Parts: sequence; structure tokens; C-alpha cells
Amino acid sequence: MSRIRVVCRHCGHVVVAGDAIDLIIWVDEPEPQPSYYSFRCSACSLRTVTQLDEPQLQLLRSHGARPRRYGTVRAEPPPPPPRPRHPSFPPLTRDDLLDLHLLLQRADWWERFLAADGRPAHGAPGGQLG
Repeated sequence: MSRIRVVCRHCGHVVVAGDAIDLIIWVDEPEPQPSYYSFRCSACSLRTVTQLDEPQLQLLRSHGARPRRYGTVRAEPPPPPPRPRHPSFPPLTRDDLLDLHLLLQRADWWERFLAADGRPAHGAPGGQLG
């Protein structure tokens, strides 16, 4: 495993393992963004983040530093929308929720709920709960 001499902002020069360094690489940005490296100091355990140029980036990468890519534009397509849990039922509307709220305030709500199977429920037209 490669050991790399880096500069901690608190301790000065320290040596860390190459795979203990994270490379922060910005990709797919409208404007070019600088890259950084990040490591936890082996002496004080504080994290240091430092900007680096392309030759330094390639050197750290060749010694086992772990690249982490960040960006606002994704190269892969977005994930598909979630499928409805019960495709045979339409989604609840605000009216449905209000009807349920009003039903639950009635003393006979359970009987009306059980009767709402498509048949009229105690005078409610069309099997509605209200």
C-alpha cells in the first residue's frame, strides 16, 4: 500500500495511506470546477480538504486515492416514477379525504363503511360513504 506525504492544515506534513485519501471530482458542471483531495490526519484526526490540479489528481489516483464524483447533471437517465401500489384503485383525492373525515365523525361510521360496496348506503346515492 502506498504512503503519501500530505499537508495537514493543523499539523503540517504527515504521511497517510493512499487509500485513506478521497478525491473530490466535479463532473458535468456547466462551468469547470476545481478538484480537491480530502484526508483525515494520522496525527490529529482532523479532516483536511485541499484544492489540487490535474497532475496532482493523477498522481494521487495512481497511488490508490479513492475518487468521489459529484455533479448536478447525471449521465444516466433518471429513475422511473414509482409504480402505484394498487394499480386497480385510483389515487385518493382531497374530496375523498374530506368524505372520510366527515364519515369518521358520525356515530354510525362503521356501518356506513361496511355498506359502501357499490350499493347505496342508508340513503347515500351510488354507494358513497357520505
